[in-house]
Amino acid sequence: MIGGGTVSGSPSATAILLEADGSASPTSFPVSMVNATGAGTGRKAYFAGGSDGTTFATLPQMFVYTNPDVLTLDTVDVSLSVGGKANFDFLAGPADAGKSFVLLYSASGTAPGFFFDGQLIPLNFDSQVIKSMVNQGAPPLYNAAGLLGPDGHVQPYFEIPPGLSPVLAGITLSFAAVSFDLTSTPLLSTVSNPQSFIFTP
Repeated sequence: MIGGGTVSGSPSATAILLEADGSASPTSFPVSMVNATGAGTGRKAYFAGGSDGTTFATLPQMFVYTNPDVLTLDTVDVSLSVGGKANFDFLAGPADAGKSFVLLYSASGTAPGFFFDGQLIPLNFDSQVIKSMVNQGAPPLYNAAGLLGPDGHVQPYFEIPPGLSPVLAGITLSFAAVSFDLTSTPLLSTVSNPQSFIFTP
């Protein structure tokens, strides 16, 4: 599952710490030292694995993102028979104004994700990730690649027509947005939190 909560207990956990400068490193430490909500730090923690009650002491891995809530989504499912639209809101912030962005998606989940340009992209790498990288912003995604506005903001969406095959029902698509500057090193600027929806009949 993917979740969040207050970490407690004595077992050790491995965290991928992503800093604002793009650095990332695995770090082992007692999980009791970590607050999952990152109070006062602007961070949130996302976990892969199971949990024990309201704590995550038994989790083998923890992923901490420095940009936890920059991507939002207005639905949890999209109907294949009726068709539908999923609206995203990507707010990278004024520092990313005018930078390039792309909305990526995966059909294989969000953890453990994959590394690119020194940052952890919270999507499992599969053919859909490749497709969304190569054909950036192509349907069924719209307004999903290009340049961010003066406030570093954009509203991509995913839309399908009615009458699609019910064989796709039950498949979950997960999304993450990234902003980047091809003239900079590192290339990536902002990596969003993941968002997901499921196809229903």
